[in-house]
Amino acid sequence: MLTANQKYIDTANIKHLLSAGEKNADKIQIAVDRYYHQTDLSDCLFTLRAVNSSGGLVMQNLEKETTENQIILTWVVDESFTAVSGQLLPEIVGQKDDTVVIKYEMTPMVVRNSILEQYNGGIDAIDKALREMQSTLAQAEQLIAKMPIIKNGTWWIYDATTGNYQDSGQSAKGDTEKTEKTVQTVTPQRQPSPKRTPEQPLQSLTKTERPQRLLRTEQAVILPFGAITHRDVKRVNQRNTAPLNWLQ
Repeated sequence: MLTANQKYIDTANIKHLLSAGEKNADKIQIAVDRYYHQTDLSDCLFTLRAVNSSGGLVMQNLEKETTENQIILTWVVDESFTAVSGQLLPEIVGQKDDTVVIKYEMTPMVVRNSILEQYNGGIDAIDKALREMQSTLAQAEQLIAKMPIIKNGTWWIYDATTGNYQDSGQSAKGDTEKTEKTVQTVTPQRQPSPKRTPEQPLQSLTKTERPQRLLRTEQAVILPFGAITHRDVKRVNQRNTAPLNWLQ
């Protein structure tokens, strides 16, 4: 809290408090004497006015709280005082019925430069862009949290503007007319083995067919009329054109 000494207020403790572009960030209280040379100031309207570095004049009416011996003034620093960086020359004026009763001199203050002032669009444009980005981010986070739901057989999408779910009209059911392919397992059927025709008796074969029957046999073949060995078959092979009277 700042305290007035007669009509002088030292702002050294808050000289560099303010930064360009701030809005209602700081609330500064100033205590002044209720009586000045037997003049009761409790019914005065107190206004803080200042000249900024660009030569502009800004003003704000101060809230007040009256005690037995003091008047506590509250200055909520709005954006008009921080719009321009550089030196700020403030003073407080107390007036009654448009008549200035008292003025309080205040030591100069400095509004610190902000990096946003380097932007060509100005501080207001930056603030607006930041607010829009924050709003977009908040909507995105809300949409992520509000996933689509199924209701009455359709998809319902969350509408961030209205704050309610809206019917998209998109069916939530899958395509029930899918073509199903039936794969039949074909078990190959075993073909019946051809019936073996019983071999004709050796006696019924012609003289040319008998040696061919014997050539298929590498081991001894037992025939009704006796045993014919492999040696006999070989001998027949060597003379397959000769009359086989011995096999008759």
